[in-house]
Order: sequence, then structure tokens, then C-alpha cells
Amino acid sequence: MTWNKLQPYGPVEGVKVWKQIEMPDRPPLTVERWELSARPGKPARVLFEVSAKVLLSEEAKTSKWIAELLGVAEDGNDESETKTRIVLEHFAKHSP
Repeated sequence: MTWNKLQPYGPVEGVKVWKQIEMPDRPPLTVERWELSARPGKPARVLFEVSAKVLLSEEAKTSKWIAELLGVAEDGNDESETKTRIVLEHFAKHSP
């Protein structure tokens, strides 16, 4: 495959990013809010992502803390969709 065959998806409008949100005794957070407008065959969606950069050894503890902070339950299901996959599928052409 050559690079000239790549096609851009989007644009994704309505993206808001807040970086370096300070939390007492915790790593700073990055928060992203993505608004995906409705498309033929695809409903409008809002994606909300909270992340922190930590050492791999701190990942489980930090993930648990973020889940508690947001009031969401961690169900141990590692099959959640990534933001990248959701956005790409949102803009991909519908195939019969």
C-alpha cells in the first residue's frame, strides 16, 4: 500500500481538550469531549475520555481511581471500544 491511497476521515468538529487538570495528590488529568454529528445510518454521539500519564506499574491503581472519580464501575471487560475505532467507524462509508 502506498501513502497516496490514504484518505482523511472527518473532520471531527466539536472536539474540546482540557490538559493538565491538577488533582490533589494525584497525577494531572487530560479530559477530551468529542461530538460526532449524525451521518446517514449513524446517530450523533458524544465521547468523553479522561486519561492520565503514569508509569505502567501505576496503571491499575490510576484506572481504578479515575473510574471512582467519574462514578463508573469497572467491570473488568477489556473489550471496550477505543475512541479511535469509534471515530473511524463513524466516518467510514456504509458498506452493504
